[in-house]
Amino acid sequence: MKKLMFVIMVFVMAFALLACGGESETSDGETDAVPEVEVEALKSTNGAIEVTVVDGYVAEIGDYYETITVKPEGSEENNSDYMLIEAPGEKGTHENFRFYVYEDSPYKYNKEEAYDADMLKFDIDKYIEANPNIYSNPTDVTIGDYEYIVCDSTTNGEVSHYYFTIVQDKPCTIAVVGGDILDINSDDVKKMIESIKFQL
Repeated sequence: MKKLMFVIMVFVMAFALLACGGESETSDGETDAVPEVEVEALKSTNGAIEVTVVDGYVAEIGDYYETITVKPEGSEENNSDYMLIEAPGEKGTHENFRFYVYEDSPYKYNKEEAYDADMLKFDIDKYIEANPNIYSNPTDVTIGDYEYIVCDSTTNGEVSHYYFTIVQDKPCTIAVVGGDILDINSDDVKKMIESIKFQL
């Protein structure tokens, strides 16, 4: 009987601890919230990109280009659910800035020349005019430290968002491609985009 009472008391204490919701009591009876663990930001090969990856996602750093690819944990190698962050850098820089996949992009930027927000807007509008079924709905938004032009895209039934910004006269981009796993509008994705720093 004593053993049974002991087991019941252990269960009661365990449930009481769970009910505290991660708070601890101080000597004067006040409760303190347990501090959140700070996650270290991840940097690309030469430090041009920095992002804080939230729980439930894994990241891969590009070997040559300044890229970081973020995927949901457990997604397959060739899964189309990902966030690709891309920037030019002093080493391993892109020779020319272009839209992903499409080689006939009208982007005029090259690493030897300055590229500004007006040029970016002009090129996006020109590209949408020529390819209305690929990109649409360009919208100006401010996220974290940067002002982006965000375009929607639907390819093979998959909806994506493409974020374009200019940092120190150079274009930087984020592609957020959603399939079966990644919710491109989720709080986790928004949090990671807000955390991005471009250090060119």
